[in-house]
Order: sequence, then structure tokens, then C-alpha cells
Amino acid sequence: MADIDSNKQMMLGGSDTAIRRNTGVPAVLWVAGLVLLPAVLAYALTTSNELQVTAAVIALLGVVSILARPYVGLMLFIGLLYIRPEEMFPAMAGMRLTLMIGLVTLVGTWFQLCLNRSPIVRTPVNPLIIGFGVIVVISGMTVGNLSEAAAEIGKLVILVLLILNLIRDRERYQSIVSTLLICTAYLSVYSIYLFYTGGAFVQDAGETVRAQGSGIFNDPNDLAATIVAGMALAVTRLSLSRGPTRLFYVALACIMLAAVLLTNSRGGMVSLLVLVMGAFLSFSKNKVKSIVLAVLTVFVVLAAGPGRMTTFDSEEESANQRFYFWNNGVNMLLDNPLTGVGFRQFGDHNNGATAHNSFVLCFGELGIPGYFCWIGIIYFCYRRRGESDKVDVEDPADVRELLGARLALSAYLAAAFFISRTYVAVPYLLMSLPLAKQISIASQPTLFALKGPEGLKTAGGILAVCVGSFLTIWLMADRLM
Repeated sequence: MADIDSNKQMMLGGSDTAIRRNTGVPAVLWVAGLVLLPAVLAYALTTSNELQVTAAVIALLGVVSILARPYVGLMLFIGLLYIRPEEMFPAMAGMRLTLMIGLVTLVGTWFQLCLNRSPIVRTPVNPLIIGFGVIVVISGMTVGNLSEAAAEIGKLVILVLLILNLIRDRERYQSIVSTLLICTAYLSVYSIYLFYTGGAFVQDAGETVRAQGSGIFNDPNDLAATIVAGMALAVTRLSLSRGPTRLFYVALACIMLAAVLLTNSRGGMVSLLVLVMGAFLSFSKNKVKSIVLAVLTVFVVLAAGPGRMTTFDSEEESANQRFYFWNNGVNMLLDNPLTGVGFRQFGDHNNGATAHNSFVLCFGELGIPGYFCWIGIIYFCYRRRGESDKVDVEDPADVRELLGARLALSAYLAAAFFISRTYVAVPYLLMSLPLAKQISIASQPTLFALKGPEGLKTAGGILAVCVGSFLTIWLMADRLM
């Protein structure tokens, strides 16, 4: 048995055994840094501004650290996606710090894989996310928006590829989930702090006050969707923990729930209801009892939620406008089925307003090819494993963690149906989690090996989901507008 486990670790390429083989690389990098750094520092201090030199030295040490340990770079990359310093501090605006960290981490990962002679993780998601990125860049180029398209989509492609290739064992999966919980806790506490210190989002002539964060999380709807997804991961940990640890996750989930309720977001409420129903059905053995408890909890949440969160009226102006926007997106696809209207061009064809639906924004701007790639990535997050994948999910903890990753994604997608988040990092991070979990328990770095007829059948399934979702949105927009 020990020999089998050892062989599995060698095949994964991200195990401790594989890492030990590359101990020479960090040593070489650090020695080079220690030899060159004093000389460069002495020269620079005599010719440049001290503050600039200090920043450059810190940056150099950071680059060396990430190249030596790309997994650390991935955690930093994720942290920056949530904290968003470039949007919080004006002096850092335009630096594209997050993108640079991602690129350095990607180089470090490639270097590590080559040195260890480890193959990259092979999955259909690789060509789908790369294809999606290429389509976005081409779309941006055709409308004169190449640099923004490349920068925005580059971060997303790098993020997915890094997670799939660096999260290859259970320990690392646990670490990335812990990182997401820390980031979500930060967002929750920070938004609550802003709410009670005069930094809330005020609308409807002061009648509605809503919690918000910073950067893209200035939008209470986006903040609520992100926190509910993190809450799903906290609930999963809660179902697996015992004793004082269980109390910790109860407290963490309560803080996140309070932050969501303060956002006063109807999309957040929909996401929260999906989480409640999904958690009861996923983590309870007695399905009948779980359904009853889920329904009762839903009624309690709806009764206790702020007025705006529990008002779902298609005649209400905001809701009616959204259906009108969806209908415009449908027409954009019908008029331009192969190309859409172009990256960041939805507003130009919709009186300056966005789609208020991530699915509509995707097919409206990128056409059928872009929508196929995007839906394809989501499809594989829920796809049942085939015999060729050799994924052992007999361990109840593995089963629950996989269900929890899918639940987090489902909760976010429920909210994404009412907000335009096709090009932000959070959904791609959540899409990567179910895949990373399966890779972490697999016996080989291959997931969903599709060959011959099976590949064509899968492509047909993805296309069917694309058509079905498009027709559903079209019908909703037509009937409710």
C-alpha cells in the first residue's frame, strides 16, 4: 500500500516527493539573489531615489520567492484579487500588480514542472479557457480595445491554469480553501465596518442603505454573491468539523450571513436560498427531513431578510429593465451569432447599460464560440467522472468537499444570473475549485480524458446546455418584460 501511495505522489507532480527534487532551484535563485543584490543595492543607492530603490528591492525579493515557490505566488495572486490594492490606493492605479504577480507565478510553475519533468494537468478545460481567452482578445482587437481585453482575460486564464496545475494534493486544496475563507472573512468584516462608519452605499434618495466593499465589491450585488460563495465553503468545513473548530465555523458563517443581509441584494438573497437548499440536500443523510428543514429555513430567511431583498416583483422598474436588457442581448446574438457585438460593447448597443446577467453578457458580446467555451468550463465542473479519470471518492470527506465546491459555484452562478460578471476573477476561481478537488484525489494528472465518440457526445452536451440556457433566457425576457 505504501508503494502505491508513493507511486501516486510521483505521478501527481505536485507532491512532497516532486517538490524535494527541485530543491536545487530555490537554492540557485536565492544564492544568485544574495550575491547580486548587495552589489545592485550599493550601486542603486548612489544613483537613484532611496524609496524607489527600496520598492525595487522588495519587488525583486518577491519575484525570487514566487519563482522558487510558485504555490506561494498563487496564494498571493488570489489575495490580491480580493483585496484589490490598485483600486483602494490611487498611487497604485494602473500598475497591473495582480497581472504581474500572475505572470511571474505562471513562469515559476512552468519552470518547476519542467525541472521535475511533470506533465501539465490534462483536461478539456485547458483548451476551453485558452480558447475563451483567445476569443475575448480577438473580440477586443476588432473593436479597438485590445490592451484592456488582453489584460482582463489574461488574469482569468492564468488563474485557472495555475490552480489546475498547482493544486495537486489534498493539503494544497485545503490551503486554497482556507485562503478563500480568510479573504471572504476580510470582505465581510470590512463591509460591515464600512456600513456602520458611514461608508455604506446609499440609493433611492437615502431610503435604502446597503453594505459595500472596495473595487468591484463597491457593487453590493457583487459583494453579496462573493460572500455567499465563501459561506458555502464555511458550511462545508462546518459539516466536517467537530468540537471547538465547529463553533469557529459557525461564528464565521454567521459573520458572512450578517454581511450578506446588510447588502440588501436580491441577487444575494437568491444565492443564499440556493446555498440553504443545496447544503441541506448535500450534507444531510435523511433527504425527506432535509427537504422539510430546507423549506422551513427558506421561509425564515425570507421573513427575516430586509424588505428590498425579499421583494421579487417583475413589474418593479429595476427588474423590468433587466428583462429588457436581456432581450436586447438575445437580439445581439441573433444579429451577430459568430462574433457577438464585441468585448465591452454591450452598453453601446443597450443605451449605456450593461446586461445585468453574466450569461447574456457573454453570448451578447462574444457570440456562440465564446459562449460555448464559457459554458463548457462550467459543464465540466458538474460532469460525472468517467472510468478513465481514476478518481477515488470513497472518502466521505472528499465527497463533501467536492459537493461544497460545487455548491459555492452554484450559489455564485445563481447571483450571476442577475449581475454582469463574465470578466471578473471570482467566478473563474470558483469554477476551478471542483476540478482542483478532483485532481487532488486523482491517481494521475488527467481529468476527463475524452476520446473519439465520447468527445463528440460531450461537445453535443455542452452545445445543448448553451441552446437550453439561451432559450430559457429568451423566454423569460419575452414573458416578463
